Amino acid sequence: RIKKAVNEQLEVVHPENPKIRDVSNVIFEGPIERVDGRVESVNGTVCLHGRLDRSPTGTGTTGRLAVMSAKGQIAKGELFRNRSIIGTHFDSRVIANTRLGDRDAVVVTIAGQAWITSIGQYGLDPT
Repeated sequence: RIKKAVNEQLEVVHPENPKIRDVSNVIFEGPIERVDGRVESVNGTVCLHGRLDRSPTGTGTTGRLAVMSAKGQIAKGELFRNRSIIGTHFDSRVIANTRLGDRDAVVVTIAGQAWITSIGQYGLDPT
């Protein structure tokens, strides 16, 4: 319902590619905390079709850094640890400020780990 309401009320369009549009994921964010010289937060990302992602998500981490940078909540080069609902985390930093179309933007680095949790094979009977 949140995603639907946002897309009904706001026009969200990529500044250089009009085919990339609308909000597809909703991120619930915890408060920003300063821990051991870094900025930390926890999030839960609701993906397409209402599934909750177990990852802190790279796209979400990047977006969070962009917003925090624009609000002056994190400095360029400062470490941001974004934690997921299961405790996994991505460590990230804003490494540069730039422009994308007519918008201010950031260049970030993100590091983390992932594990293969399943391998599947699917077939489709043409009949």
